[in-house]
Amino acid sequence: MVVVLLLTGVVAWDVLFSKDIRNPYAILPLLFLGMGIAISIGVDLVRLEGDIGRMNTQFKYYLEVWVLFSLASAYMLWYLGSQGLSRLRPNWGRRVWMGLLVLFVGSSLIYTVMGTQVRVADRFNDGPLTLDGTAYMQQAVHRELDEPVNLKWDLEAIQWLQDNVVGSPVVLEAHNDQYHWSGRIATYTGLPTVLGWPWHQIQQRMGYDYTVRDRAARVKEIYETADLQRAQSLLNEYNVEYVVVGELERIYYSPEGVGKFEELSAAGSVERVYRNEGVSIYRNLQ
Repeated sequence: MVVVLLLTGVVAWDVLFSKDIRNPYAILPLLFLGMGIAISIGVDLVRLEGDIGRMNTQFKYYLEVWVLFSLASAYMLWYLGSQGLSRLRPNWGRRVWMGLLVLFVGSSLIYTVMGTQVRVADRFNDGPLTLDGTAYMQQAVHRELDEPVNLKWDLEAIQWLQDNVVGSPVVLEAHNDQYHWSGRIATYTGLPTVLGWPWHQIQQRMGYDYTVRDRAARVKEIYETADLQRAQSLLNEYNVEYVVVGELERIYYSPEGVGKFEELSAAGSVERVYRNEGVSIYRNLQ
């Protein structure tokens, strides 16, 4: 903001007080800048009720602010370098402006360098750079409720589903609040699940948020209940074709609950179609 305002001072002074009418196009970046400043001030004064601590107001509107500031700053930097500083008198004026510009631009780059290093270091492992968004899972260990989850077993199960499942059948997996490992199967396969990330549906469908909570309760019931008929009924109600039982499910749900899928398999209601050391996948036959 300081850099933008600093550049604005040079350009605005020249545009508003110069008699050179050959530069009317300079008004456009000033309009961009004015709009950006107005939005920045506006979100501090006005917000919609129901926002979460003004969070949505801030990051939705600030996206446009940075675009407007960037457009305005690009012109101002060019103008400042090409002719703006040469019009400042005396020479010490140019030195002051340039010194302040270098100081503030340099200060703004500190976060770019230091923040990037910290963010890059915040990883599951130190694997090489790759375009494979699942490569980290080969060695990563995540923790849920202080229990380890070896992601390589989930990765192998995900790859099996990607290679062997045709169409878009519903997959059942563990559910928890957002910012947890639940929903990983749907995320990496694109297959629908009974309930994934819950918050935005709760937030944006006021009056119907109970349906999301009902589904969360049903997912828990399917995994927790020892009643085979009840579990089978719920699987059919939500058109579940594949059920995932991995380390995550064993952390969230009781051993008796997740163990019943072997009983359902013995009864011929489901069949185990995949298994590795940490994950089993069952197919609903009903």
